[in-house]
Formats: sequence, C-alpha cells, structure tokens
Amino acid sequence: GGISVIPLSMASIASLSIMLERGYFWYKTKRGQNSLKRKLLEHCFVDEDHSIQLRAKERDHIMTKFFQRATIPTPSNLEQLRDSCELHLEILEPELSRHENILGTIISIAPLIGLLGTVLGLIQSMSGLTLQAISESNTNVIAGISEALISTAAGLTIAITTLIANNLFKSFRRSQLHTLQAVSMEIESKFKAEKTKSR
Repeated sequence: GGISVIPLSMASIASLSIMLERGYFWYKTKRGQNSLKRKLLEHCFVDEDHSIQLRAKERDHIMTKFFQRATIPTPSNLEQLRDSCELHLEILEPELSRHENILGTIISIAPLIGLLGTVLGLIQSMSGLTLQAISESNTNVIAGISEALISTAAGLTIAITTLIANNLFKSFRRSQLHTLQAVSMEIESKFKAEKTKSR
C-alpha cells in the first residue's frame, strides 16, 4: 500500500479505539436504564436527604447525573425546575456526542489518503516504464498498480466502517436526548404531585 499505509493505520487504530469506547458507553447507558429511571423517579422529591441506595455503575449513569443535577437542590417552583432540566440537558449533551467530530474527520480523510497512496503508487510504477522496456517491465507495473490500489481499498474500508459506527452513535445520542426530555416531563409531573400533597 505504500507510505499511505502509515496514516491509514493510525486512523484505523484511532477509529477502532473510539468505536470500542463509545460502544461500551452506550451498552452501559442502555442497559437497565428503564429500571434505574423508575427508581430515581420514585425517590425524587420524596427523600429530603436524597440518600437513595445506588450501585457504583448506577451512580455513574447519565440518567443519575441528570436527576441529581436537575433536582438537587429541590427547585422552589416549576419554572425553576424546567430551566434546570433544560440547562442540564445541554450540559450533558457533549458527553453523549463525545468523539463524533474525530470520527467525522476520519470518515472524510481516510478515502483521500487512500487515493493519494494510489496516485503515488501509480507515479512510482510509471516512472520506470519506457518504450524499450514495456514488455520486460509490464509485470512490475501491474504489480505496482495492484499494490497502489490496496491503499484505496484500505481507506474506503476504514471510512465505511467508521461511517456506520458514527451514524449508529448519533442515533443513540438522539434517542437518549429524547428519553431525557421525556424524563424531564415526568419529573415535572412528580414535582407538581408533591407540591399538591404538601398543600
């Protein structure tokens, strides 16, 4: 594949590392999320000391972070609660979209690096080709072209794989934001119910 294999290898390692990290993050986020939401909502605005018993994994969950940041300390009115929910949705969004720009960059440059490797390989193959030695160097030229095309195939493979993963992670992010928006409405309902009880 020529010299372009070096940056392509670096891009593939970076892409694979990010995909593994994001894949594990979304696995932890999606797993058991509904039961955690019910547990948090049940204790929301009820326990004054907020001493709900959570496992270590649950304490680090994005849902727990949202509940704690939006409801602790307890807002004084509904408007303040809505502002808090909206604010912390925006604060948590970067954590959900982490590394998306890096994956997008890899998607863009990997095919270009592969194409550059092909062009350099073709130039190198053609540079030694002369009219007198066409028959003798024909095999070498074909081998050089074949080797040059490897870089294009590698670049496209990296870009396609990364594109699929990035789009999947974006769909997870949109779904999670929609879930958190729905949760904020449930928190508002719980807040209204608790206020009504206290009157």
